[in-house]
Amino acid sequence: MPKQIINYQVATSDHGLTVLQVSCEGKQTIEIVLSDFLKDLTHAATLYDQVNQYLGELSESTQNHVFDVFSKLYQTEQPVDFDSQETVEALESRIAHVTSLLNYENFKVWLRHRSDKIIYPDNILHDYVYDPDMNTTQEKTYIKSEYTDLIVYIIFIRILTPLFLDYYTHVKQVTQHYHYKIFMLFARSELYECPEATKLRTYIDVNQKTLIGSGKNENLILTAGLSDDDILDSMMSEVLFSKILPIDFFHKKCNIISYVFQTIRFKGNFASPDGLSIKSRDSRETSGSSGQEDMSTFENYRKTSDMPIGTVMEIQNALSSVRHLLIGLGRPDFDLTDYHEEIRGIGKYIDCELQDTQMYMLGWFLGKIINPRALFYIEHRKLIELAIFARTVLIAEGHPFIALFLTSKKTSNHNYMSVVIRNSVNRGVVEGLSQNYGFVQEEGRASVVEKTISEAAKEISNSIWTPISPPAHLKDLINSLGYLISPPNVNELVFKFVQYVNSGRPT
Repeated sequence: MPKQIINYQVATSDHGLTVLQVSCEGKQTIEIVLSDFLKDLTHAATLYDQVNQYLGELSESTQNHVFDVFSKLYQTEQPVDFDSQETVEALESRIAHVTSLLNYENFKVWLRHRSDKIIYPDNILHDYVYDPDMNTTQEKTYIKSEYTDLIVYIIFIRILTPLFLDYYTHVKQVTQHYHYKIFMLFARSELYECPEATKLRTYIDVNQKTLIGSGKNENLILTAGLSDDDILDSMMSEVLFSKILPIDFFHKKCNIISYVFQTIRFKGNFASPDGLSIKSRDSRETSGSSGQEDMSTFENYRKTSDMPIGTVMEIQNALSSVRHLLIGLGRPDFDLTDYHEEIRGIGKYIDCELQDTQMYMLGWFLGKIINPRALFYIEHRKLIELAIFARTVLIAEGHPFIALFLTSKKTSNHNYMSVVIRNSVNRGVVEGLSQNYGFVQEEGRASVVEKTISEAAKEISNSIWTPISPPAHLKDLINSLGYLISPPNVNELVFKFVQYVNSGRPT
């Protein structure tokens, strides 16, 4: 007879937080905060009852193996870097591995035999009956067996909570699409395309056509930045992780289908004037909306576009590893101590909304790694991290003015015309760009790149900038009011910066 040695328990921490404690005989207990994840704590204590019962049916070796996979995520000296592509891939692999260890098909059979204890909504029928007077089809309907399997699916995902709960807490602070990002961690497991997932996708797809109309995708693509392929997964993730996963179906009467309908309507409201889902904090406050205190401070999200969210995530993943960025810049041994110190205090950069000129300069800096236009689609926090990274490198490489400019806040209510900026540039500096921009240069005429750089220099000099940077970086570069001093040769500094980012990197 198998013995249960791994156990899930919802408890209250010493600080009064609701936590999930996962223990295994002879091993250190894992404790993860649940407070932010669980919206309804009424049945929190019994939420993992079926999980524990099933685990008790497994061999001790399997239970030990599952717990060891969990532990590897938490037994590290340094905090887990959830922005790292390596970390995300490791989570995907662990979810797929634990899914295999727990045997999802066996779990379905096991829980179906206990379905008599599930509390079903009154309108869930045993079989589908076609009614010509009703606007419904089999795809638009859940019968009892399908509803049961959906609950099975949800409870099995609940077993995997230790693998994504801390990631959830992190991504919720940096993106509005945090439920989607959680669901994408399941892409390598059978849970992503199992019959229960396929049924839910189909159900959402056919019902949103009825609720929103044939033009449903236009609003979501253009306004929310989602591609047609991403929409169903985005809705599924909202339903699963926001509405259904925290519900105890054995102690609370609810109707999952109603949550699906609410989500479809909510998503379809993206295009309406009152849709709050993708507006920045400023626009919500202007419109007088309330109840948004729990939203992330970094909620001034990337510019919306028709770029698929999946593509945006791929871009961000490609930019997640600073070591990868350093290799791309030819600086694999660069000391990142200052960068990591600033990232720990990233809150002071909250109001540093990067202006177009700063984005262009950052794009020049990263141009050998990504297409600079990609920067206009990623999240605010990631942009700030990249700007801090660029500043750290540029300070060390002898470009302090440009470095400080990248993490400066523009004073919008004070603009002036600089009278000290020198518009002319040393011709030797300009000629130094011919290797990279010779195709746009004509003898005796200012080239496109020269004009572009000059315009950037004018924008820098004709606005007031307040640098956000460690005091050691500010010496001789700010005035008594704390504003960035634009030197007369700012034009030349920008040219030298562009020449620098296009120069060969040491290996």
